[in-house]
Amino acid sequence: MTLSKISVAVLIFLMGILFASSVIFPLTVLNYNDIPLVQIKKKKKMAHTSEKREAIEKIQKLFRQYDRHYAVMKCVDLILEADRNVEVIEKIAEYGIVEGGATMLYVKIAEYAARAPVADDEFIELAELVKRGNRGMIKLAQQASEASDETELEGVRQKINVLMK
Repeated sequence: MTLSKISVAVLIFLMGILFASSVIFPLTVLNYNDIPLVQIKKKKKMAHTSEKREAIEKIQKLFRQYDRHYAVMKCVDLILEADRNVEVIEKIAEYGIVEGGATMLYVKIAEYAARAPVADDEFIELAELVKRGNRGMIKLAQQASEASDETELEGVRQKINVLMK
């Protein structure tokens, strides 16, 4: 069969396959790593403790269920980096995914939780206050993260308790 005998339709079809295999498919593969669930799966393998793997796995399940609020991906990184408050960060990430609003506020609270030497459950209470519509919790989260002992943290707890009522 010579080239002159092949129909134009067959040539167009073959060119389409060539285009798809050389342009579209590689683009799909390149973007595959951008899918949050793929990123979470890779990061879960990087976790050095079972506590961190379990927390990341919970976030992964929430992403499958809700498929939104990709800014919460930062919480997965915080879990990997944190020396403490892994469960707290995971719970705050849950607020960010499930509640559907104020995601960046939750992420900011989680950032403060990740570096706090003393405070822990106070950050979950602050996330609960954000859930209730109180958006001014970032300053309190910062104060809680900077408390170096229970005495310094007590003033922040008192402010949180007043707001929780």
